[in-house]
Amino acid sequence: MILSISYANDYLNFLFGKKEKLEAPSQVWAGLCANNPETDGGTFAEISGFGYGRTLLSLANAQYPADLASASGREIKNVRQLVFPKATGAYTARGVGFFSSETGGTPFAYGALGTPQNPLTLNVIAGALPMFEINGFRIYAPGATESQNDT
Repeated sequence: MILSISYANDYLNFLFGKKEKLEAPSQVWAGLCANNPETDGGTFAEISGFGYGRTLLSLANAQYPADLASASGREIKNVRQLVFPKATGAYTARGVGFFSSETGGTPFAYGALGTPQNPLTLNVIAGALPMFEINGFRIYAPGATESQNDT
């Protein structure tokens, strides 16, 4: 998962005392893209048409939707199915991005579906409900290997 430049700068400024606090978005929406943004220079070609729309993942300070568990082991995953709107036409998704609104804007973080070593393609057909099953949507934050200690 890659952070947008502006979000990464805010995070670094917060860590090193240049910013008083780091504010989380009040909403987090997942969106799908037709390309792999990790290998396409950060370009995020969001799906358009075919009944596609983003799906809400979280609301700040709210119990619903509680689609994501708390992070553990550098990973956060879904505890309920994440369902996108019913497709009215066929499309292919290769990446996912996280937005602070239901429409418009640019993702504050994005990545390939699957892993960098094993990218996946999601082929959606007309009439399908694109979804991720429970524990099927995992967001991983890479870091030190398990043999290294966090400092």
